[in-house]
Amino acid sequence: MYGATAGKVGINKIPLTTNQACCNLQINSQKALYKYVYYCVCNEYENIKSLGQGSQNNINAQIVKDYPIPLPPLPVQEAIVNILDRFTVYAAELQAELQAELQARQQQYQYYRDTLLSFTGRTDVQWKKLGEVCIYAKERIGADLVDENNYVSVENLLPNQRGKEKASNVPKEGNCIKFEPNDVLVGNIRPYLHKIWYADCVGGTNGDVLCIRIKDDAKNVIIPRYLYCILSSHSFFEYDNSYSKGAKMPRGDKQKVMEYEFGIPTKSEQQRIVEILDRFDTLVNDLSQGLPAEIEARQQQYEYYRDQLLTFKRKEK
Repeated sequence: MYGATAGKVGINKIPLTTNQACCNLQINSQKALYKYVYYCVCNEYENIKSLGQGSQNNINAQIVKDYPIPLPPLPVQEAIVNILDRFTVYAAELQAELQAELQARQQQYQYYRDTLLSFTGRTDVQWKKLGEVCIYAKERIGADLVDENNYVSVENLLPNQRGKEKASNVPKEGNCIKFEPNDVLVGNIRPYLHKIWYADCVGGTNGDVLCIRIKDDAKNVIIPRYLYCILSSHSFFEYDNSYSKGAKMPRGDKQKVMEYEFGIPTKSEQQRIVEILDRFDTLVNDLSQGLPAEIEARQQQYEYYRDQLLTFKRKEK
């Protein structure tokens, strides 16, 4: 009836009591099927919500009671419910199938990444601590030069190495830590969430994000994209998380991060590893992007047919 869920509807399946935050609709089974009424109210969500008042679009019981819905004969209601139920099941099965495919590819990607970056027993590989070849960026950039596209915080870094999305909160004044193309940005709060992004532009971040940059004198030793592969590995995040401090909001230890040791093969071998992992990364990202798009397309299809099935011409009086 109010707040973020104003106008939302669900079906209750257990005995319970409600307060004024919910409007409990009890259906006259001689006139309507409860599932039919449910679909009708779902279909009218935007219209019902628009009748609300105040900043939170609060609605009241009278608004709900007075809202008209079409009421065909019970057999027609039953046929409509059966069709929409099948759409619901189909959408759920499709989502589960796509999620399973994505998870399989993510596991495959993680396996090859860990295998390719394991150099146990190799004599042709240098072992370096991160601080020997990298630094934390210290330059500053004015808030007037950042926007939703080039500002990065922990909030808009996506978990599980999925990069970033547009920022919803961008600073309006002061300075930010400046990042540049090829820097690697790692979320320093809750490192177990595996938040990381490979910068492809100039922008700004804050102290909750580690901006890691290859030293000038190490650029002939390590390829930037290879550094990203190292820092996005399961091994690195396990290490980072093991030294994090805090209970509710654990934070990574910046000094310990720079002590992380990893193998650096020849630049040609680095390039080979990068090319293999980038192909996996593209595949997983395509699936990640395709999954919401496919689900959204099916949702739109479902809503279209729901609207068509629940639209009736009024009889002329």
